[in-house]
Amino acid sequence: MKILTIIKTKSTRSITILFTVVIIISLLFSFIVFWDNQRIHKTLISEYKTDTLNKYKIEAVNYNYNSVFITGWIIQKGQSVRRYNCSVVLHDIENDSYFTIPTEMVKRPDVTALFNDGTYYDNSGFFARVLNNYVNKKSKYGLYLLNMNEGNNTIINTGIIIERK
Repeated sequence: MKILTIIKTKSTRSITILFTVVIIISLLFSFIVFWDNQRIHKTLISEYKTDTLNKYKIEAVNYNYNSVFITGWIIQKGQSVRRYNCSVVLHDIENDSYFTIPTEMVKRPDVTALFNDGTYYDNSGFFARVLNNYVNKKSKYGLYLLNMNEGNNTIINTGIIIERK
C-alpha cells in the first residue's frame, strides 16, 4: 500500500511539473508572436515595385496622447483578396528611412459592394497603430502602403504627410 502511495505521489508530481512546463512554453510562444506582430520593422522599399494599378483609400489618420492610428483599404481591381497581406509603411523624410508599422486586417464588405464587379474585396481593410515614442515630434512622415496580396509586392506612395501633434 505504501508503495502505491509513493508511486501516485511521484506520478502526480510529474504530471504537475509537465503541465507547468507546457503552460510556460505556451505563454512564452504567445508572447513572442505578439511581440513580433507589434514591433516596427525597418523596410527596404527598393525590394518592391511601384504600381498604379492598386486602388486605395486612407479614411482616417487620428492622433491621441500616445498613438497615431491609420485606417483605410487597398485593392487591386479584379483581384480577390482571400488572404490579407498589406502593411502601412512610414517614411521618415528627415532621415530617409522607411519602417513598417503593425497593421491588422479589417473586414470591409462595403468595399466589395462599392466596386460591385463580382470580386471579393472584403479582406481589403486595414487598421494600423504606431506609438508616439516611435514617431519623432520634429520629423514628417510620408504614408505608404505595402500591398503583398496574392504576390502583388507593390509599394504605393499615398502622398499623405503625417506630423505628430
